[in-house]
Amino acid sequence: MYLQLAPDGISLLKFLLEAEDNLAYQSTVSPHTAVVKLVFAPGREREVREFLETAHHQLTFREVVTFRGE
Repeated sequence: MYLQLAPDGISLLKFLLEAEDNLAYQSTVSPHTAVVKLVFAPGREREVREFLETAHHQLTFREVVTFRGE
């Protein structure tokens, strides 16, 4: 899953994910456009989306694309 957020939100998102027992691994794709990639275990997409709904109160972001594994 790829998200685009405000540049100052990259570290906050990482902190919030770590606080959720590392629900997803975050990797910065482009610091200039503030695009990050979230990698999570198969079957945890629902939990990640629920987390993101809650995180939307603290962060502004939009989903760029999601790849679903087979």
